[in-house]
Amino acid sequence: MTTVEPAPPRQKIEVATMPQAGSGKRRFYLPEVDGIRCLAVLLVWIHHNASGPGRFLQGLAATGWIGVNVFLVLSSFLITTLLMLEAEAKGSISLPRFYSRRILRIWPLLALALVLNYLLLPAINYFPGGFHNAAFIHDLRCHAIPNALLLGNWSVAVFGYTAYGFSAHLWTINLEEQFYLLWPILMLYLVRKTRRILVFCVGLLAVSFLARLYYAIVGFPHPALWVSTITRLDPLAWGGSLALLYPRLKSWLAVRHRFYDGVIVIAIVLGCLAITTVILHTWDWGSQSVWWKLGAIDYLVAVFVCCVILNPVLSLIFRMPAIAWLGKISYGLYVYSYFCARSDQSQAVRTFSARLMGGHPYLAWWSLGMLINSLVLVGISAASYYFFERAFLKFKERFETILSRPA
Repeated sequence: MTTVEPAPPRQKIEVATMPQAGSGKRRFYLPEVDGIRCLAVLLVWIHHNASGPGRFLQGLAATGWIGVNVFLVLSSFLITTLLMLEAEAKGSISLPRFYSRRILRIWPLLALALVLNYLLLPAINYFPGGFHNAAFIHDLRCHAIPNALLLGNWSVAVFGYTAYGFSAHLWTINLEEQFYLLWPILMLYLVRKTRRILVFCVGLLAVSFLARLYYAIVGFPHPALWVSTITRLDPLAWGGSLALLYPRLKSWLAVRHRFYDGVIVIAIVLGCLAITTVILHTWDWGSQSVWWKLGAIDYLVAVFVCCVILNPVLSLIFRMPAIAWLGKISYGLYVYSYFCARSDQSQAVRTFSARLMGGHPYLAWWSLGMLINSLVLVGISAASYYFFERAFLKFKERFETILSRPA
């Protein structure tokens, strides 16, 4: 086990944790974070589906990728917070325990998705040609091994999105895991002085901005700027910064306890949504302005997340049991979303809905098809969570110093 010296008292992290009966450990869990995850996966789900009628639904489908940014901010916020709490509680950060936790949480479902996509589906000829399908052979050469080695985002940057099956969105998991391969090592040496972590996060923001500017000037084709690790450090850096600032902001607001503070926070959220809408209204992945617009979106997402977890009213909304439960199974919802949106079965559901409604009005049969496919996605994800992922999550708790969400 690699250790660091205990953090000085003045650096103590003032984040409330709940004692876990019978375990001798403490638990840090914010249900509203699961609620925000629900919002993120909803955006991605709409993005993966055929766009609905009307400008609003079409715009929402075109820009639902913003849910990925939300996921990255949340993940970085939670991981950084848990590492700081571990350093406070034990005077150390255990790298073997951290990597064991990440492997048990992320790799089983990722491996299952890859086995389904590159082995089981072609074996049953789900797509015409099976193992001899030209798109399958191309993706097997260009994407399968990188995805298995957690380098799938770089293969997408070089060769474009996968053309076969339902793995086109798994690059985001690869990007996230690359960050967490190095982040705890840096935390190990920086955690004694949290200001250094904040300075390092600012450095990551600068590197990411400059990298995107370089990509835009050189003219790398889409999706290189969107998927490359070096250009997508913003949400991860903002999440880490939020982990440092959140305890202090929460304590400050608790001391003030003034009504208009809550009103201001809600106004900030509405402002973030308005500015984001304006930016997305003229979005064009081929435009050079994407380099700074993407950074602005990441910042607005981080501010939104911060406001939700700080404001009692907003937290109450996102803590609602049904919303938080969907956030709890959000990893499965994300992994299976592309399959449930683009499969022959989902298309058959949309066709059935159109015939049932007589083809008109478009909004009615589109909504019915979305509802049925959404229920299918939730059912598959819930089964995956309780009968597959949960076994690994329970084992993962053995490696946790600070317990997170109950399995």
